[in-house]
Amino acid sequence: MEAAVTPKAGGKRAATGARTIAEAFRLTSAERNDDVAIRTRGDEFTITWGALRDRVDALAGGLAQLGLGRGDTLALMIGNRPEFHICDLAGMMVGAAPFSIYSTYTAEQITYLLKDAEARIVICEEQYLERILEARQELPELEHVIVIDGKAPPGVMLLSEVEGADPSFDVEASRTLSQHQRERLLALAGPRIVAVAQDDRSQARNRELALHRLAERIAGALSVPRARRATRPTAASRQRRLDAKRRASRRKLERRRPSDGAPD
Repeated sequence: MEAAVTPKAGGKRAATGARTIAEAFRLTSAERNDDVAIRTRGDEFTITWGALRDRVDALAGGLAQLGLGRGDTLALMIGNRPEFHICDLAGMMVGAAPFSIYSTYTAEQITYLLKDAEARIVICEEQYLERILEARQELPELEHVIVIDGKAPPGVMLLSEVEGADPSFDVEASRTLSQHQRERLLALAGPRIVAVAQDDRSQARNRELALHRLAERIAGALSVPRARRATRPTAASRQRRLDAKRRASRRKLERRRPSDGAPD
């Protein structure tokens, strides 16, 4: 797969002054709307910057509808294919932090990584779905698994279902302070930092991440527990949490049994 990034004549590109990758993407897609952004070998797949922006925005809306927002993480287990870039950029558009899972990771390693990253959404290829679902049994907080190809078993969504799920989604509006962000900052650092973040919307985008980090450090120094997103757990999520507790209880009982070789 190749990225079509040949420079245009006429001087400096607009994106060179961007402050974030998300901003650079939007500037580039506006400036090079009809140019090819991504192509695979032999032009089996090609997409222009304008079409790429439309797909990214459509997926960003669907992910936002699932609860993904600024400060969240988005797990990706996707190989070198166009869908990776679409999913990666869509996560950035809502202010989330996408990260990749190595294709060689076992279910146990995936469990550790997703738990440590507090990921609630995973997007993967069908070839990795079995390991993701095995890891999911130990991850009650993992709310959504999305597969980009093949068939989706019960409890799994297809990427095509998520992409375009919220046609009214406004990417530009999503890049300002969200209600969840204001609540989280308020819980962590008090009203003063929230007021500073809201005083100028045009500048807020550039410093929201810094404010988050500052608030996290303040909370850590004061040993204030981090506020969790107030979402209602789904029935499947509650069942996975219950199953995980039962398995943990069984393991504890097994460790307590006397190892004298006597039959149960």
